[in-house]
Amino acid sequence: MKALLPAVLLAAITCPVNAVDADQVAHHDVSFVSQGVTLRGSLYLPKTPSFAAAVWVDGAGDKPRNSGVGQVLAQRGLAVLVYDKRGVGKSGGIYAGPEVGSNNVTRENLTFLADDAAAALQVLRGETPLRGMPLGFIGASQAGWIIPLAALKNRDARFMVLWSGAVETTHEDVLFEQVALPDKEFWDHHTHEEVPKMMARVTDPLAWASFDPREALSKLKIPGLWMFGGRDRNMNVDLSITRLKGLIAAGHPEYSYRMFPDYDHNLGGEQEDVLEPCLTWIRERVTRPLTR
Repeated sequence: MKALLPAVLLAAITCPVNAVDADQVAHHDVSFVSQGVTLRGSLYLPKTPSFAAAVWVDGAGDKPRNSGVGQVLAQRGLAVLVYDKRGVGKSGGIYAGPEVGSNNVTRENLTFLADDAAAALQVLRGETPLRGMPLGFIGASQAGWIIPLAALKNRDARFMVLWSGAVETTHEDVLFEQVALPDKEFWDHHTHEEVPKMMARVTDPLAWASFDPREALSKLKIPGLWMFGGRDRNMNVDLSITRLKGLIAAGHPEYSYRMFPDYDHNLGGEQEDVLEPCLTWIRERVTRPLTR
């Protein structure tokens, strides 16, 4: 997600390339332009007809396109576009990093990353095998801030799925990471009630640039699914669920969440108990009429 600690480079969910049978997945390279920068990626297509197509939005870190997750999801019937971030791999532009003390989570940079994701979704619209297909976003960690903005920018989006995506401000997230992330056993000897007091004792040098995803989420009318891990030390799950419930009560019944008590920020990688409900949820939502 994240701005201050080196360990956040591991925040995004990753899937090994050899986790699927390559015979069940086809792929080809794509390129597109966002804010004057050429970005490059790969589109993974199931060999059987897709039920939907999505842009994968990765978490923080200067990692190249997540080919592993593209293959894993395509094997299960979801066409997926993965791409190198700006300034990473074969994409042009400049990456806003490193994560430590950087402007990676400023409103300006998150807006750039949302522009890139929105442009990637337009690529899906132009792919012949996906003509007429329901389109959406799926992503991890920092994508919880990026995807709502991208969905506002590209109204072709029919759904969004956030794996460990925070429904809290970037400022709140940074404070939480400072108290929880350094301690691998944090949830073994701290209670949820202690967390607010602990956060009050630390500071965030980028507080002036705080971004709140609820600004975008309050304007969207597409369904959204959040997947949370009960042992997450990269984001304040309790606060995110409270905020999400507030959005639901305020007129967004299309938002929902699933809790996995024994998982951390990575949600176990490509475990079936996470993948199956995620893909089932997408299948069910794309068959319903969309009202905006």
